[in-house]
Amino acid sequence: MKWQIEDKIALIATAIMHDHLEEKKRVLLKTQKYYQECNERIASDNAKAVETVYRVITKASHCYFPNEIGSGCKYLPLYCFACVIKAQGRVTGEQKALMEFFFKHVSYPFNASGFISVALKGTEIADFRKVMELTENHAGLFWTHFFRALYKAGTQQDLQDVVNYETRIMMRFSALGNVEGGRLAPEACDQFVRAVNHQIKEVKTISPNEIDWLGIVPPEDRLPEMRRCYEYILDHSDFLDSGVPKESMLPHLDMLILNCICDIIMMTKQPNSVKLSMAKAAVPFSKIEVDVSPEAYIRAIANNTEKGSEYVQLYSGCEPIGHIWGLILIMGEKCGDFNKALVIFNGIISILLQVESYLTENYHFLGEEHLAQKYMDKVMNKLLEQHS
Repeated sequence: MKWQIEDKIALIATAIMHDHLEEKKRVLLKTQKYYQECNERIASDNAKAVETVYRVITKASHCYFPNEIGSGCKYLPLYCFACVIKAQGRVTGEQKALMEFFFKHVSYPFNASGFISVALKGTEIADFRKVMELTENHAGLFWTHFFRALYKAGTQQDLQDVVNYETRIMMRFSALGNVEGGRLAPEACDQFVRAVNHQIKEVKTISPNEIDWLGIVPPEDRLPEMRRCYEYILDHSDFLDSGVPKESMLPHLDMLILNCICDIIMMTKQPNSVKLSMAKAAVPFSKIEVDVSPEAYIRAIANNTEKGSEYVQLYSGCEPIGHIWGLILIMGEKCGDFNKALVIFNGIISILLQVESYLTENYHFLGEEHLAQKYMDKVMNKLLEQHS
């Protein structure tokens, strides 16, 4: 059979097309393999970042995990995705597929399409930005708690590890659907690193108006400010006009803290001998100054002595609430500076949280979790009912 020139051209064209398709197939398989590797490493780095955060938080506080740490750990990959999406101004199919995988396996208070929309616009959805936003002007609650925990119980390496995991996630996520691109990821990473370096310095201190959930501010630093506020509201309300000596009122604050410590210890599932031992250790740890030993205080209340009855009437955090609680609230209102009362109440909560953490570590503090928080929640709710 005689081949025409057209037939030869067609044969050559077919061979070239076959080679081209085979090469395209090889490139596609290689690209898909690369995307799959990116996805796997993103998941791995995210798991390592979460593990590091939890380890630091656990070391900083044996009893209490701020809610924003839990939600923030769930949001960590989304935070990285949002940084890249904002820089890109678009979402590739491969990026969308990975996000849908996360949304399928993690319970978020919004769906993938809603998240993509707000990531592009930079707007809020549920509490995502409140918890996770991190710029040189603002740190979300997840970052605030994590940075403070680092100051108390972490290391520079812990911080560097989390930064490395997050920036690697951003780089790999940026590459999904952009094998030759990813040029915008360095910009997102750079903004993230600058924000971390700035904000970790900004959140080092805790205002007296804040509750120190992680126990970063020790009792010996908390108490002087609490005592100043207590003395201020004594002096600037009309309470002392009734003729009550100021000197007789000053010890009540430390006695109130003593009562709270004894209350939460008595709520634990420990033998009485262990409870007394815990009380003897907790009072020196709290740095309060009282004239009665914790053992004598507990026994006076348990035996319903005249002194014990007086303690209950003045300081009880159970039903009915002791008189001193309401007095602090009323004096704060009357002196026109309610924040002073707030500093006192927040200080009590912070000290109790530290006492609970200390006892958990040293005595295997058996009983309900978060006793100090639940105890103070009940006290505050009762006070609000009485003065609403």
